[in-house]
Amino acid sequence: MRTRTMAVIAILLLSLVGAGVYAVTQPNRQGQLTEKWVSDTARNTIGNHHVPAVAEVNGSKRIVVSVNVEQDKGTCSLVELDANGTKGWQTTMPREACNIHGYGDPVFADYDGDGTQDVFVATTEEKILGFSAGGEREFSGNLSWWGYTKPIVTDFTPDPGKEIVVTDLNGTVFVYSEDGSLIWKKHIDTSTTVVAAPAVADFDGDGTSELAVGEQNVTVYEPDGSVKWRTGTDGSVNWMTTGQTDGDPAVEIAAGTFNGAVTVIDGKTGTDQWSKSFGGMAAVKSVGDGDGDGQVEIYASALHEQGDTEVGKLRALDASDGSAEWTTTLTTENVQTMPPPMLGDLNGDGRKELVAVTETGSVSVINPDTGSVLANYERSVPIWTHVKLADIDDDGKPEILAVYGDGRVVALDYSEE
Repeated sequence: MRTRTMAVIAILLLSLVGAGVYAVTQPNRQGQLTEKWVSDTARNTIGNHHVPAVAEVNGSKRIVVSVNVEQDKGTCSLVELDANGTKGWQTTMPREACNIHGYGDPVFADYDGDGTQDVFVATTEEKILGFSAGGEREFSGNLSWWGYTKPIVTDFTPDPGKEIVVTDLNGTVFVYSEDGSLIWKKHIDTSTTVVAAPAVADFDGDGTSELAVGEQNVTVYEPDGSVKWRTGTDGSVNWMTTGQTDGDPAVEIAAGTFNGAVTVIDGKTGTDQWSKSFGGMAAVKSVGDGDGDGQVEIYASALHEQGDTEVGKLRALDASDGSAEWTTTLTTENVQTMPPPMLGDLNGDGRKELVAVTETGSVSVINPDTGSVLANYERSVPIWTHVKLADIDDDGKPEILAVYGDGRVVALDYSEE
């Protein structure tokens, strides 16, 4: 299973196609996407797939992105950008440790309480690393295998201060204190790799936080490392998110699997509230009332067999039972994966929009009421992961940051006519 999963997530592609850029507004629609900038972070590969981090550092917005390469084809770098996409500091890893997963998803966090946002990232050096606002390494912890998902920095255990929580691809969970000492680690007995980001929340509504990790099962840990509950899913977990779907104090966990299932699990008991199959490579990230009808939705993307082609579809699911409110086909081309959509108010009018991407290189703004496409932007380079929504220019509206497979970050503004 590990070999199969790694083959899916590795996406080791051999050639870089052209990087032409253009914006498209769908006919008879009211939205438009405008390119603000494209970063100068290109690499000679098209498999980059890690979401950037954004924070205010010393009074200005900063973006940190992981730019990796295929084995023996160049340098893996963690690169800082300003709000205009201009490069600041960057750090690199030894070439022998560098591959397309080199640096994972970074996160900004003030882990030591000094008022400054630091950067944490897991790496193929089998490390969890922390960097200061100026790019100096100031934290390092060992992992048992490659790091991949975004670390969590939060006050998780009863110990003073914040902890750094991270999983590696081997299925081992590590909890480090801010001084770099290991508080506890637990290995999940699994034959698959762990690629879904973990989550910390008060899942059972008891007033303290727990940690959820998705692999072949979903496991919830207490702050001392003991297992609260573990429940199986229909296939290995591809993406995982959390949210309030039914109004009780418990926080639910939504998991999308490589087999195409979306499952909602009660955070208190670990029981399935519902599970639906939607084809293959199900992906979930956004939970919320996107259409303003008072009912929470889960927005899920998945592959769907259409003859000999795997096309990409997006669905709005009623979070209470998994029934589809609408379904939109985002691409009819044969694709390997469908990253999850992200939900946010892109133009400050009080209404939310969805932002969905496809492997074919498109970024689309979707109306959560109907699933119709409001605007579209394309580069002839694949996209392998979801966008980041963040207000980088302090205009009160989030921009869309899309990482393309060639390592470039594209910043987009959405407006309505």
